[in-house]
Amino acid sequence: MHFMKGFRISNFYKEWGAFFIISFLGFGTSFFWIKVALRELTALELATYRITIASIALWCITPLFRVKIPTNIKLLAKITFLGVIGTFFPFMLTAWAEVYISSSVAGILNSLTPIFTIILSVFFLPDKELNTKLILSVILGFLGALLIFADKLNVDSEMEMILPELALIFCALCYATQAVYAKIHFKEQNFITLAVLSTTTAAILFWITLLMSQKEITFPQETSTIIAILWMAIVASTISLILLYYLIKSWTPTRVSFITYAVPIIAMFLGVAVLGEQLKAHMIIGAIIIIASIILSNQKLKRKAK
Repeated sequence: MHFMKGFRISNFYKEWGAFFIISFLGFGTSFFWIKVALRELTALELATYRITIASIALWCITPLFRVKIPTNIKLLAKITFLGVIGTFFPFMLTAWAEVYISSSVAGILNSLTPIFTIILSVFFLPDKELNTKLILSVILGFLGALLIFADKLNVDSEMEMILPELALIFCALCYATQAVYAKIHFKEQNFITLAVLSTTTAAILFWITLLMSQKEITFPQETSTIIAILWMAIVASTISLILLYYLIKSWTPTRVSFITYAVPIIAMFLGVAVLGEQLKAHMIIGAIIIIASIILSNQKLKRKAK
């Protein structure tokens, strides 16, 4: 095995590997698993169990990486805000909104994240890579997401759907704020530290909210619900959050936000593979457009990779 000596994976492959794990195994599958778990649990119960397990898992692996937990009050306050804006609000509101609206609509509204990110970047980041090509790729990605779900969207939204839709738009804004805020304030902070402390903050808030708002608490009994919670806790939270903060340190927030464009592709795949939905031409075209937009947005990153 002497030929393996000195073998190292380049940052390019590490970053793209993180991108695809988060997109296609983590966040991309969340909307599907949320629908599964909501058949037995309330939205708040689901979010609480998911983040609690994720928090415990993160604390278990933290010693393996010899990560030091900061004690600076100002730094802890900033990480607490990150947990509130990036985990507590979006995870709770997404689960609640999916009680009322379809995963397709949720995926479309989640795809607003890159648009919000590019706006926030203009005002708060000296993003020298922000150019016409990147803006075009954001627009293309959103159009691709619309195209995938073209036959599932109902333009005539009923009034009771307005609040869940607004909640998901707010979630997109939260994710955009998370990426930009982390890029500004945590350039030198270990990404595992950010994941474990922000998730712990959210878990504490979830339990306080759950105990104050529900008299009776249901624990999962069905196998499908348990699988859904474990997948979202370990893959879509523990692993994905660690990789997300790693990626934020390496990429610009706008490029990181393209993760949300993978959600419609995963929703399309799960619909065909699990639910037996028919694969249509506009869905394939939409997926191709999204993939093209991701490639277009990261062309500079590829050229710089060693």
